[in-house]
Amino acid sequence: MANNNLKELIKKRGEAEKALKAAQGKIIELTGRGDQLAKEIRGIADSKQKAEQAKKQALDKFVIGEISQSELDIIKKKLQEITQTEAELQELLEATKRARESLTKAIPNFNDALSVANRAIWDSIYETIKLDIQTAVGDLWVKAYASKNEAGGGSYEGIMRDILGQMPAYDIVQDLKGQVAKEYGLNYFEK
Repeated sequence: MANNNLKELIKKRGEAEKALKAAQGKIIELTGRGDQLAKEIRGIADSKQKAEQAKKQALDKFVIGEISQSELDIIKKKLQEITQTEAELQELLEATKRARESLTKAIPNFNDALSVANRAIWDSIYETIKLDIQTAVGDLWVKAYASKNEAGGGSYEGIMRDILGQMPAYDIVQDLKGQVAKEYGLNYFEK
């Protein structure tokens, strides 16, 4: 029963939902990666502290001739490597935080796109059903309106409520939404 326009709207909604879920998944992934990097940085900070202490002791030994220049250079190089690794990990952590923040800020846009897609689908369904009603009823409602006006009048809203009945109860509306969703192939819909 779904027309091509509705199929396209459902497709766009699926794309919007996929983009939202991908962003949410990426945020979770980046959070985990950030936690792992922070843990590695804490671990390397301990190694760096030990390497700095070893360099200090090596310098003390070097100046009194207990170790050679090459032995001192090995200890200094180890500290440099640890310091460089720490700096690289810190840069990765900062980049991870920026990416996560950027995606987190974009989540409302993804939610908005999904909401717009949902509204467009339901508006398309409404227009289809409205056309069906207008076709089925034809000018009968106009005749009823004209008759009521001749009988003493009433507001348009009052006459329409008299013809169509009172607003249905919430649970009835929810059940009908589910039926409409099923009828129009909205597999994602949950009432």
